Amino acid sequence: MLSPLELEKLTPSEDGYIPLSLWLETLKQETEQKEFSLGLQQLREVQQRQFPASFWSEMVPLERCGLMFAFEGLSDHDFAINTRIEDMLAIRITLQGEFIYHIHGHRKFNFESSRLTLGCFPGSQRDTTWYQQGVDYQFINLGVSRDLFLKKFDLDIARLINPLRKFFLDLNPEPLLISIPLPDSIRELARQIVEAPREGKTRQFLLQIKGLEILCSLADIMYRLPSQASTTIPKSEKSLDAVAEIIRQEYISPPSIDQLADQVNMSRSHLTHSFRQHFGTSIMEFALQLRMIKARELLHSGQHSVLTVALMLGYQNHANFTRAYRKHFGHPPSEDVAR
Repeated sequence: MLSPLELEKLTPSEDGYIPLSLWLETLKQETEQKEFSLGLQQLREVQQRQFPASFWSEMVPLERCGLMFAFEGLSDHDFAINTRIEDMLAIRITLQGEFIYHIHGHRKFNFESSRLTLGCFPGSQRDTTWYQQGVDYQFINLGVSRDLFLKKFDLDIARLINPLRKFFLDLNPEPLLISIPLPDSIRELARQIVEAPREGKTRQFLLQIKGLEILCSLADIMYRLPSQASTTIPKSEKSLDAVAEIIRQEYISPPSIDQLADQVNMSRSHLTHSFRQHFGTSIMEFALQLRMIKARELLHSGQHSVLTVALMLGYQNHANFTRAYRKHFGHPPSEDVAR
């Protein structure tokens, strides 16, 4: 299992989010087909940049009410995927492999194999999913606009369990997870999607049909969910998350520990102890890790020299930066400059 700091290292930067909520908004506005296709193409390009080459992946629009993502492959390295979501029903069908999942501002969850998980996300949310090296994954994600799902599938809200009813009526501001053993009917449809021919003119049509069948089956399953199946995602330690966010914003020259403690109304000793427990590292090491991650990103871009990167990240000279970089990564920064 990856540690909190290892997860932080893997998490893409702010501009690395798959803008799913923006694309779903184009569905609600009934945009012209040209704009619709362009938005889909841009989303697909972001997705392809984020997932490793060892993954087979497919993205399929579902009758202008949502998207289906199908994935299969052996992960050849640890990585993370970020998405932006808003007023959305997210369905994850996990045939094989386990995930660590995090709605920002809430506690992390493990997604297990052979499970059907419904995520109900009112308002605007950001999430991160971490994937681990050496794991063979098979899973399908569906993202559906809450309003369009109601409209297209004629859902009878009165028959739903209370947490789902509140979500569809926009009465619950908190995200909700519902996880149940994977029903055989959904498993078979997912298997047909993963095993479908990878080429051919009818491929997209076949995948769309199977994706819509999943949504139809899901509507029926929702009526039969046990009331104890739902879980409101608990909040994480707000003060510690606030400190981590301050450091993410000011990692080049972070506030002192005393200043951070004052900002979140905690004692210095309690803050340092709780932060290490929660993130698996000290506050200053956390800031250094972020600085080194940014340094490597800048060097890989090929647009900056080692000295320029050192100055950008607050180092006074080349030698101090090189010493810190070598200690962190085990080699000098010059080896990471893109040729």
